[in-house]
Order: sequence, then structure tokens, then C-alpha cells
Amino acid sequence: MHATLRVRRWRRYGADRAFVVDSCGAHLGSVDLASGKVDSVEPCHDHQVRRAVQEYLRTDADEVVIAHHRSPLEGFTLADEQILRGWLDTPIMLGGPAPGCLSVRTQLEQLRDTGWTVAHHVPLGLQGSTCPHVLVGPSGVFTVRRIGRVGAQVEVDGAVLLIDGTPVTTLRDAVFECRRIRSLLVGCVPSRVQVRPVLAVTGDLVTTGEPGRTLVLAAQDVGGALRRLDRTLGPFEQLALARQVRHQGWGRVWGG
Repeated sequence: MHATLRVRRWRRYGADRAFVVDSCGAHLGSVDLASGKVDSVEPCHDHQVRRAVQEYLRTDADEVVIAHHRSPLEGFTLADEQILRGWLDTPIMLGGPAPGCLSVRTQLEQLRDTGWTVAHHVPLGLQGSTCPHVLVGPSGVFTVRRIGRVGAQVEVDGAVLLIDGTPVTTLRDAVFECRRIRSLLVGCVPSRVQVRPVLAVTGDLVTTGEPGRTLVLAAQDVGGALRRLDRTLGPFEQLALARQVRHQGWGRVWGG
């Protein structure tokens, strides 16, 4: 099976990033060319994004289109799957996702059926950074970001987040991200409404200590957990917020 990946470099205001989209225009992720950090939409995209940017860096152009070859997995055994999983550090599901293993993006898209509004890759400013997902629903306004990887040990102890025993700043960064989103909605957001961060964890999640403002959830249960939250917005407030995010120019990143 043949497809293409398009890689475009974005250099402005001190930022230097390479963005990767597939042949249908769907954003797969990006690489910070200063730090080498890979930021993919889903874990299964990490390998594709990394390889595409490596190919791009061998060229001398601001944008390239790369042929991407994919082979069907027919005939693979469970042992083969485990070998590939370990080699690529990526979840591989033969025959399609099993129930309860839907990607974070797919789960969020399904929330539309219950009245939620969902945006993907919302620009946060002039530095090229984006918020992976922004949601407006009966339970409020949320940002969603995926962290971790298959097999990672993720521990949350109050305001401290560790991945494989190493402290990371993701909890703090998620709060700053929410503040930025809220500032873009000034004039529409009632003073009592806060934008709440959600971290979708891929890996083995352990939560200790008192829960903080950030919702830290297993990636496979993000959609269900958001559905179960209590209603905090009235229908008119929810409608006003949904209209405002479109007015902000985010319409091109809204999946519908």
C-alpha cells in the first residue's frame, strides 16, 4: 500500500519545527528541530513522524513530499506482533483496534454525538506551538494532551509527574496551556468557567496523593471519563463558547 507524507518546516520567532501530515491532510505530528522532541497525535504515529522528518532533513527545501510504503500485516502471529511492538516501541493491533483500544482522537471525535465540540491542533501563539485537542461540552472546557508511551511507568503524586522515575514538567505546562486557551476566549467565558487540562496517559498509570486540578486519565478511557463528568455549563453557555472558538479562526482545525 502506497501513501505520501508531507513535511513542512516552520521557522519564526526563534521556533524551528517540522510538521508532518498524511496524504489526506491529517496532521500526524511535529518535531522540534532544536531539541529533537517528537510530538505526535497518537503513539502509533511516532515512528512515521520521526522517519519522515529524517528524510526531510536530507533535503534542502522548506517543504517535501515523501513516498511512504506500508505493507499489510496479514499472516503475522501474536509473537510477531510482540517483536514489532518492542522494536518500534509502538502499539500494533492486528485486524484493527480492539474494543476499548480506540485512539484518543477517535474517542474525542465520538463525543460529538453527545453534543460536544472538538478542535484539533489549535495554535497557541506565534512560536509554532499548538494545543493537540480543545473540547467544549456540558461539563466545561478542556484541553487534552497525550503523554507517555507503551510500557512506560507513569506516576502522579499531587503536582509531581514522573515518567519511568524521571520528573517532567507536563502538569505545569498543561496548566499554562489552559490559561492561554482561556485568554483566547476572553469576553465569552463566564468568570466562573475555567479551562481544565486533561492528560491522556499511554502506559502504566499510578496515581497517589491528592488529585489536582488536572485530570490524569488512562488514554483508553478518556472519552468515557469525560462523558461521566457532571454538567457545569448551561446549553446557552455551551453554545456561546462553541461559537467563540470558531470566531477565533480555529474553524480550519475543527473536524466538523
